[in-house]
Amino acid sequence: MNTSTVTTGSPAQQPRALSYTRPEPSILTVGVVVFQWNDCIRQRVQKLGSELGRSGIRMQLLTYTDIRLFDKKADSLDGVVFQIMADTDAAEKRRFDAILQSHQQQIFGSRTVIAAFSSGEMSSSDMEAGIDLSMKAHVQRCEWLGLADTQPNDKQFQQWCRGIALRVRQTAKGASVLAA
Repeated sequence: MNTSTVTTGSPAQQPRALSYTRPEPSILTVGVVVFQWNDCIRQRVQKLGSELGRSGIRMQLLTYTDIRLFDKKADSLDGVVFQIMADTDAAEKRRFDAILQSHQQQIFGSRTVIAAFSSGEMSSSDMEAGIDLSMKAHVQRCEWLGLADTQPNDKQFQQWCRGIALRVRQTAKGASVLAA
C-alpha cells in the first residue's frame, strides 16, 4: 500500500509566547506603622520582625508622621502592617482616622499586602477599626491579611506573621515575571 501525505503550503508555525523576567527584588520590606509604644506592642513587633527576618524580609518601623510626610522610608514598602488604634482617647482616634483618610493613596498605593494587629485585648472598637481598614485596603485593590488579636506567643499570632511573610514573598515573585 502506497500512502502519501499531501501537504500544501508551509507547515503551521506555533505562536511563540514571549515573556520578560525581571529579577525578584533583593530586599523586600514590610512597614509596621505604630502609633504608641508599650511592652505589648514591642512583643508583637519583635515576633513579627523575627518571622519576617527568617523569610529574608526586612521590617521598617514607621510612625504616622512618616506616613503623613511620606518620607523615603515609606516609599519602597512591599507590605504594611498597622497597629489598630481604637481604644484611645477621642483626639488620638480622630488623628489616626484623619491621617488614614487623607493619606490613603500613599499608604495603600503600591502596597499589595495590608494587615493589622490590635494593641491588646480585642474590643468591638478594635473590630470596627479593623473592618474599616480592610474596606479601605479592598477599595485600593490591596490584599487584606486580617487583624491579629492574639498574644505574641500564641501559635495563631505566629501563623499570622508567617502568612504575611509568605504573601509578601509570593507577591514579589509574581510581580517579577511579566508576560508579553
